[in-house]
Amino acid sequence: IPEETGIISANWATEIEAVDTQKAQFGQKSLAPKRLAVSGAYSTQLLNQSTPSIDLIVRRQIQEAIAQKLDETFINGATDIDGLINVTGTITNGAVSWAMLLEILKKSKEANLGGLAVVSSPTVMTELMDTYLNDQGTGSPLLVGDRLANGMAFYDSNYVSDVAGDGN
Repeated sequence: IPEETGIISANWATEIEAVDTQKAQFGQKSLAPKRLAVSGAYSTQLLNQSTPSIDLIVRRQIQEAIAQKLDETFINGATDIDGLINVTGTITNGAVSWAMLLEILKKSKEANLGGLAVVSSPTVMTELMDTYLNDQGTGSPLLVGDRLANGMAFYDSNYVSDVAGDGN
């Protein structure tokens, strides 16, 4: 399939000045089908010697295995699959705060990312739920449900480090 490899730029010109025609640049992106597979089995003996809920337990284990692999892949990438777009930089304030969220928003906007969302660790998630807009313990919490105070979607994952400072 075609893939954009360059962009056309705009230039100011007078009313009658000739404008250089630029050529759109496209390359090719090869696609290869992939599937996420998991297989689980249990014996007839286990089925006979347990409650009917053993089927639900095995099904839950398979669902959790798929969810964990999707989580890991979308955050860190995998063989021939890209992960999330990283906005790299230093959040100067190591503590969770409204200023930190504004810094994340600023870095995302500077990187021209649309459809913004924040993905962080469960530790940061609980800190955001316990931190308020005015950083005084009153007002609205920075995270309510899956939305940050600035309206951005928030997701948590164990595949995101709790380490503060330099990073993605």
